[in-house]
Amino acid sequence: MDYTRSIKAAVKKARISIQEKIFADLMIMGWKEQDAYVAAFGYQINYDENYVRTQMRNTISNPDFVKYMESRGKKLDKAARAEAEGELSDEELLSKATKEETLKELMQAKQNMRAGSREWLDATKLIADLQQMKKDNVEDEDTTIHYYLPLNCHTCAFNPRNKK
Repeated sequence: MDYTRSIKAAVKKARISIQEKIFADLMIMGWKEQDAYVAAFGYQINYDENYVRTQMRNTISNPDFVKYMESRGKKLDKAARAEAEGELSDEELLSKATKEETLKELMQAKQNMRAGSREWLDATKLIADLQQMKKDNVEDEDTTIHYYLPLNCHTCAFNPRNKK
């Protein structure tokens, strides 16, 4: 499997292997050490359980691994604090926005604008676009093929005796 450039760069910067990064990220997310280790490194049935535990402890005690875990933990704590305080980045705000919420906010903003102004007209256009998008439910194209079979073979057009 080929990983993305961002993963490769993060691994190179932290001086750990990709499996160690996966192991650390899973532990930060709340996985138990043993489960995270098995998911990251794979379960090797031919290895002794004590050997696997020793390898896991060696990985956890690696200074580069510890440094990576601390830096990731700080980033996640900072993001959690910012979210709790309501300070979200533009990307996070866009990902959480729904059409309904955006429409409500545009309607409120439009009420504060001077009627007929350029901003008012732009807001009106955006509201119309959002309302149209809200109406247009994306539906999958129905590609089901229906076959209708006759009730009796003697009425079927495909029966050679019925062809004239």
